[in-house]
Amino acid sequence: MTWGGYLPTTGDGIVRYLAEYADKHAISTLKQRLAALAQWHITQGFPDPTKTPNVRQMIKGIRVVHPAQVKQAAPLLLTHLEQAVKWLEAEATAARWQWC
Repeated sequence: MTWGGYLPTTGDGIVRYLAEYADKHAISTLKQRLAALAQWHITQGFPDPTKTPNVRQMIKGIRVVHPAQVKQAAPLLLTHLEQAVKWLEAEATAARWQWC
């Protein structure tokens, strides 16, 4: 993964990073990366740039402009359920004959 930013960075650097990737990654991915950046800064003894008001505002803005898409599974239709029941009955019958 290449971006071109430098570490340690500032809150403004984080905002630029978020602006660059807001339309390319899900908000959950961006938040994971923010957590990794925060952890790196803390373990290296630098202040956490991900907690600045500008970064929080940017995350809120990304949520508004690029809302997460809800992934909805197709409903289980009665015909599908009937097929499953028939298959299970056939398997149960075959298993009974196997043991006789």
